[in-house]
Amino acid sequence: GKRLRDVPPAALRSHPRKLLLRGNWIRSIPRTVFRDLDGLEVLDLSENPFHESQQPIPDTIQTLRSLTDLVVDKCSLTSVNPRVFSLPSLMRLSLGGNALSSLPRELGAASYVVKLSLNRNALTALPDVFMSMPYLEKVRTDSVSCG
Repeated sequence: GKRLRDVPPAALRSHPRKLLLRGNWIRSIPRTVFRDLDGLEVLDLSENPFHESQQPIPDTIQTLRSLTDLVVDKCSLTSVNPRVFSLPSLMRLSLGGNALSSLPRELGAASYVVKLSLNRNALTALPDVFMSMPYLEKVRTDSVSCG
């Protein structure tokens, strides 16, 4: 099939609750994409070549106040926009299969996250912020030392 290079405007007009953009050729998300998507609950951006852009997930992601599930697997990310961690409804965050070597302290702001997937990254240690995440039940990692 044909792969998308941009987020299709038609997909946004209906104010979707789910936006599944897995496996395309999207290199970055324009700042305006998240405007008027306040009811979006699930966003899957996996398997897109984001690593070639400076900030693939714009700061405007913080407007997604209803987002409960964010999946950004296999995108070759070397960092994550810290605004992701302040999403007030976020419960499941998957960042597996990227090139993350560390996690920002802002991860601790993701206080409602229940499931966090960090497997298949280049992490050598995890920050001590998990104690500030009271609802965290499951963390998926490879062999990483905590400390």
